[in-house]
Amino acid sequence: MTEPITAVELTKTDLCILDSYTCLAKGLSEYLGTGYEIVVQSLGNPDEGVICIMNGHYTGRKIGAPITDFALEMFERIKSHDGPPYATYFTENKNGEPIRSTTIAIHGENHRVIGFICINFFLNLPLATFIRENYFSEHLRVFSETFAAIAMAHYALASGDKGYAEKAVNLFKQVLHYKNTPGLLEPKFREGLVAKGHSFCMILIDTAARIREAINDPILTQQIDDSIAELRRDFMHPEFKAILETVGPNGEFIDSIAGRTINPGHSIETAWFILEEAKYRGWDPQLKEMGLQILNWSWDWGWDKTYGGINYFKDCKNFPPQEYWHDMKFWWPQCEAVIATLYAYQATGDAKYLEMHKLINDYTFNHLPDKEYGEWYGYLHFDGSVSQSAKGNLFKGPFHIPRMLLKCSLLCDEILSK
Repeated sequence: MTEPITAVELTKTDLCILDSYTCLAKGLSEYLGTGYEIVVQSLGNPDEGVICIMNGHYTGRKIGAPITDFALEMFERIKSHDGPPYATYFTENKNGEPIRSTTIAIHGENHRVIGFICINFFLNLPLATFIRENYFSEHLRVFSETFAAIAMAHYALASGDKGYAEKAVNLFKQVLHYKNTPGLLEPKFREGLVAKGHSFCMILIDTAARIREAINDPILTQQIDDSIAELRRDFMHPEFKAILETVGPNGEFIDSIAGRTINPGHSIETAWFILEEAKYRGWDPQLKEMGLQILNWSWDWGWDKTYGGINYFKDCKNFPPQEYWHDMKFWWPQCEAVIATLYAYQATGDAKYLEMHKLINDYTFNHLPDKEYGEWYGYLHFDGSVSQSAKGNLFKGPFHIPRMLLKCSLLCDEILSK
């Protein structure tokens, strides 16, 4: 045990220097991530030497803890000119878990040692956590990557460059790796809430289908099968006649605002993804029935019988939705409904779906296109009046509208050719 030492008398300049190191410790902690404990120790009062500590759970120390024996020994060596003012070494915490540490002396006025900054790396940190924190943004979501993969596949089809088809399927495999490896992605929900969302499940169906047009890889149809099975098993809730946006890990109903949320536009989009896959498989009867059921449920929840158009959010128990824009008419649900109703008519020949298509098609083209300046408005009030006139922003890009126009043009050609 190191003998107690006399406290170093600190000047105002020394205190400012130590304060600057506490700022450095906080910045380093944010940069390096949760695997590093960073400690600033002051020799002004060795018995309560810890003046800043980040991620102290690894050693159990808190502000006001005494300065470490190693730091005191190092202090004595520096005073006797018997070693450099830094050291790197391996040690263990009280639980026997390995730590790689660096201790560096802090010099104050007149080059006196006034404290130490210690950086301790917890070697048992899960690799997935280390990769997530050091290679990816904390806001990383794989939605963007799915659209990039779709773009690569379509470029391959348009250009004949098969290299982009390979890139698309490789990126898709990376997406699945992130999805299926716990810890690689930042949790979408707050700590303690174990849940999953409908959107990721459904977008993988369309992504795989689009890539499959350019390259045939078994993983694509397999993921479509897996996503459809997950939708049927976990997200479709017949007791509410709805797809729920957020469910428990095994499809459990979560009786909360998020757990009761229905997004009719998302569900209608899912419906035509499944109808399209049914068509790809020669109008597979089970998939066709599933797609039509989702469309019927979602139309009943979403269609505004007073003003027309698809509402944005609903609560499956008819409680007030949380989002203040719940009854607004966004551009993209209308686009998805135009496609879905046309697919349903092609699948069945039922005039009911042709009438639904006419209703949503007329609403969409009567309210969203800007007849004076071109392009489309993105946001309408519940009564169909324009909420704001911007044609593009972080969310409204050139995706849903051209996709709807292209899809419907092709579907109409197919229907009229018979």
